[in-house]
Amino acid sequence: MRESDSLFTKFDLSAVLEAQKAKVREVVETADEDAVLEYPARVAEETLEALSIAPLELHVDRASVAKEETQIDVSSDQRRAIFDRSRPCYVPGTVVRYYVPFSGEANLFRAHPNEYDFNPPRGVVENGELVLCYEVEGAKVSETKVEYEHDLGRIKTYVGRVNAMVEAFNAVLPGMVQQQVAVRQQRLAQAQKGLEELGLPIRGR
Repeated sequence: MRESDSLFTKFDLSAVLEAQKAKVREVVETADEDAVLEYPARVAEETLEALSIAPLELHVDRASVAKEETQIDVSSDQRRAIFDRSRPCYVPGTVVRYYVPFSGEANLFRAHPNEYDFNPPRGVVENGELVLCYEVEGAKVSETKVEYEHDLGRIKTYVGRVNAMVEAFNAVLPGMVQQQVAVRQQRLAQAQKGLEELGLPIRGR
């Protein structure tokens, strides 16, 4: 497992949401003609299901923790009397991993909201969990708790910012979808009426 990635940095959430809005017309225009004419509400519902985005929710109350032994390179620690810093200098240590389950769209952990800083929190998103990893010398496992709580607080702040944008998008999406379905339904109905007015047998599609 990767020990750490920068969260909320890979792509611009605002641009993604705008692109998602642009997909409304594409999805509705490719829907089955008969379905648009006869079951427009179902077409709208299916389009909403396809394009809406589930906000993130951290389930901190179900968090768990694990540890394993490791070797920590301390060659860059200027407080130590190390004569050759060009080579690794290992000491026994422990890796502590906190596992925080979440629900919602996992890719939102990769998106930066409109408000962000240049020192984002770090972690790994894996199998429906956010994993935060810490290394300590020896067996000082309890020392990681303070750092974990600090990082979790920063992650919650970012999740709040991301969710605010996602919820605003989800709020306007139904109106956009219904309008696009109505436009296509009207166009198809007009074309069908014109076809019938030709007075010739209509061939099936």
